[in-house]
Amino acid sequence: MDAKEQFLLKTEEKTEEKNRYFFALIFVGGFFGAFTFCLRGGVFCNAQTGNVLLASVSLALGNFQGFWTYFWSIVAYIIGVVAATALSRLLQKRQALWHPLLLCLEMVATVVLGFIPDSAPYRISQMLVNGTMAMQFTTFRTVRGEVMASTFCTNHLRQMASALTLWIIPPHEKRERNAFLQHFAMISFFALGVAASALLGTTLGGKSIWFALIPLGYVLLSLLLSQKRAKRARKASQA
Repeated sequence: MDAKEQFLLKTEEKTEEKNRYFFALIFVGGFFGAFTFCLRGGVFCNAQTGNVLLASVSLALGNFQGFWTYFWSIVAYIIGVVAATALSRLLQKRQALWHPLLLCLEMVATVVLGFIPDSAPYRISQMLVNGTMAMQFTTFRTVRGEVMASTFCTNHLRQMASALTLWIIPPHEKRERNAFLQHFAMISFFALGVAASALLGTTLGGKSIWFALIPLGYVLLSLLLSQKRAKRARKASQA
C-alpha cells in the first residue's frame, strides 16, 4: 500500500469514527427532546423552532404564562450558544481539550437532571436541557465539511432528500449515495433516542435521563482514545 492509499484509508477511518460520534450525539439529542416534551412541560429543548413558534402564538393569543415558558427556554438556548462559543475561543490553542470538556459538562448536567424531582418546576429542567443542547449543537457541527446537526433533524431531512435526488436522477452522482445513507442514519438514531426516552420515561420518570450517560460516555471515551492514538502517531512521525 503506497502513501496515498494509506492517507485515504486513515481519512476514511477517521470519518467513520466521527460518524459514530454523531450517531451517538443525535441519539442524545432525540432523548433529551423527548424527555422535556414528555416529562418536563411539553417544551422542545433540543431545538428552538417549535419554541419560537409557540412563544409567538402564545403572545398573539394573550397567553402570557405560556409565552414566558417558551421565552425562557429560548433564552437558555442562547446562553448555551454564547457559553460554548466563548469557551471554544478561550481554549482556541487547546482545541483537543474543548470537546472532551464539553462532553464532561453535558454528563454532569445529565446527572443533575436525574436528581431534579418530578414535582420541581419544569423551567429548571427546561433551561438546563436547552443550555446543554445548545452547547452540543454549537460544538459538534461538521464531518469533512458536511453539516451534521447533532440535536435536530430538519437539516438532515433536506440533505437526505437532496442526496437521494442527485443519486437516482441522471446523470447519477454515485457519491451522493453515501450522503443519503449518512443523513438517513442520523434521522434514524434521532428517532431511536426519542423512542427510548419516551418508553423509559413511562417507568423511570425523571431518572430515565441517566440512560443518556451511556452514549455520552461512549463518545467521550472514544474521543479520548482517538486523541491518544493521534498523539502517539505524531510522536512516532517525529522520531
